[in-house]
Amino acid sequence: MAGFGNLLSTVVMGLLLIGVVAFVRARGWRPTIGSWRPEPAESSGSRTDALAHYSEAAIETARSPKVWYVTFVLLVLGFPGGAVLLVASPPEIGGAVFLGLSLAFGAVLCAFLVWGIYRSGRHRGLKSAQAAMAGAWALGSLLVVAIVVKLIVSAP
Repeated sequence: MAGFGNLLSTVVMGLLLIGVVAFVRARGWRPTIGSWRPEPAESSGSRTDALAHYSEAAIETARSPKVWYVTFVLLVLGFPGGAVLLVASPPEIGGAVFLGLSLAFGAVLCAFLVWGIYRSGRHRGLKSAQAAMAGAWALGSLLVVAIVVKLIVSAP
């Protein structure tokens, strides 16, 4: 017999689905495939202006040498400092430090992988979205491989 939680979850999701369908039908939305035309960027209003402003600010920040210096110093001091804290701390704190170091190392490794594939793709003539997709695809493939290895190694 199914557990009460599974049954309740099924009922709630069914009611949510019925509510979404009722909302869409009440609004009279219909799929209009083929009749949609993209608007020029000038007519879409302030949202595009804000997005352009924030993207320009992010690009300027990423190109700033000061940001790269600070990031490098944090990485160079953070990993050895974390290693010293891992060795010198009690086991309760050491577990949290080990988790933090592992997550930071994984994030740096993934960022290096995605950025390298992106830049390599751009250098070889791919458009920006295609190069970003290639980096995301490689990262997703590595995640699937890691999950498969974890499942195979941890067999009962």
